[in-house]
Amino acid sequence: MIAPDDVVIVSIPGAVATKRRPAVVVSTEVYHQERPDVILCVVTSQVLSATASTDYLLQDWAQAGLRQPSAVGCF
Repeated sequence: MIAPDDVVIVSIPGAVATKRRPAVVVSTEVYHQERPDVILCVVTSQVLSATASTDYLLQDWAQAGLRQPSAVGCF
């Protein structure tokens, strides 16, 4: 069962191609009991484009096992 804070690998459709990338589950257990879908924040290394108010630059990206500075954004 998927739980909040799980890191999952998902296929994200883009303008040119579909990419597999990590994402963080942000929907709650209560949400999962009531709905069949999942709310994710996609992890990206494109930190310079993470400028939306819903984007967040990860502070402990290395400790999280990521290879380079990263940000998350809702998808």
